[in-house]
Parts: sequence; C-alpha cells; structure tokens
Amino acid sequence: MQMRIQIEEAGERFNELIESALKGTEVLIIDKQKAVARLVRVEPEQKDKNEDKWTSDDFDIQVTRDS
Repeated sequence: MQMRIQIEEAGERFNELIESALKGTEVLIIDKQKAVARLVRVEPEQKDKNEDKWTSDDFDIQVTRDS
C-alpha cells in the first residue's frame, strides 16, 4: 500500500507517518507535484548462515606425520 502526502503536511504528521511505515505502508512525500522522498520500513538484517563458519583454501590437503 502507498500513501502520498504533501511535504508541508508530512512535517505536521511525522509521527503518524512513521507509524504507517512501520506497519508496511510506503509513504511518498510530494513537493510541487513531484515525489521528493519515500518513507519505508527497514527490514531487520538477517544473519548470514555461514558467518560463524570459516574455511581455508587448503582445507582438503592431507597432513601426514613422519614417524
């Protein structure tokens, strides 16, 4: 869903617009019939599944021990 609002009114209703964005509404801010800004919710960053794992370029090299 998208909401369009004039820049002057956006300043007066900022808290309400933030609440709308948090609920998933895209807020398009208009100045002189031209879109100048977009207010949207930021999605939480997802942790990379491999972030805690490490590899080495030579991980498959066999190590032998001389007796």
